[in-house]
Amino acid sequence: MYGLEASLAVTVYRLVLGDAGPAHPRGFAAALAAVLAVDLVTATLVTLVLALADGELDADVLRGAASGAVAAAANACLALLVVVVLIDEPVALPLLGVLLVVLFLAYRGQMTLTRGHARLQVLYRFVGSAGRSVDLDEAAATVLAEARSLMRSEHAELVVFTPGTTGGGGVRLVLHPDGRVEHRDDVRPAEWWAPAVEGGLLLPRAGTGEPGREALTAAGCRDGVVAPLRARDQVIGVLAVTNRLFELETYDAADLTLFETLAGHAAVALDNARLVEHLRRLAAEREHQALHDPLTGLANWLGFQEQLRHVLTGETGTETAPETAPDGERGGAAVALLDLDGFKEVDDTLGHPGVTSCCA
Repeated sequence: MYGLEASLAVTVYRLVLGDAGPAHPRGFAAALAAVLAVDLVTATLVTLVLALADGELDADVLRGAASGAVAAAANACLALLVVVVLIDEPVALPLLGVLLVVLFLAYRGQMTLTRGHARLQVLYRFVGSAGRSVDLDEAAATVLAEARSLMRSEHAELVVFTPGTTGGGGVRLVLHPDGRVEHRDDVRPAEWWAPAVEGGLLLPRAGTGEPGREALTAAGCRDGVVAPLRARDQVIGVLAVTNRLFELETYDAADLTLFETLAGHAAVALDNARLVEHLRRLAAEREHQALHDPLTGLANWLGFQEQLRHVLTGETGTETAPETAPDGERGGAAVALLDLDGFKEVDDTLGHPGVTSCCA
């Protein structure tokens, strides 16, 4: 890319400049044309590479390319201004230097604001996607996929502790590169992320001696960042991402702050999903208790009426679906009554164990 940029810039500059000098207006046009040509070609190639890698064309990349062209033109104008001052009035260079320093500081502040705005957008996107599902497995898969994507990492894993334990047991969910989520039951207290239970854990590539560094290296990871999942004043798990995609870049303190915020929202989403799952299971148990006899496990009078209604109306219930005749008509239904003589005496004499044995 660097070789292409240099060759293209020199070629375009020479073609437009001709016999004019660099301080001539034609020289200004040549410099601007060379800079804009290089920026256009570079932005196009980078956009194509990103589109091929992601499988889709991101509009944000195109907007970034347009803003990059404006910045490139501005830099070229400043450089041409330096050339003109250097040729005509070299003593005025310190004044221009002050202006350039002020512009540099302003640009640096603007980039800081832009980076902060981008992080807020990342947070907003994560909150919207993580809180959309009330299914525990689906919510966990969404949290892992979004965390890996937003933190630009190769791997992401989520550990949900067993209620009442903190790192001593639970389930581990690992997101593979193909999008598959693997469930593992090999959670151990001595894992490399264990120190993150007390607070966020940052393991940059250049750092040494941090808790968990040796275990992280043994797990085949270059760097990582971990944050605890806290819900209702307790740690319900940890969220971790490892291996920054860009090998020349590693996680820093700003990444840890953002990741801890993401983990806070993820904890709320997972806790809500777990609560909904518990309520569903409780509702199913209550429904089963309402429709079945607690002693024998058979359908009670209410359950019998519910099954009979499903058979007569053709609705699909929790019990066996009604039979259908070969010609498409609903099959007939029959009810048989059975009276056991002396059943009360068996119950009064033997109690529940005797009744259960009798029914069996």
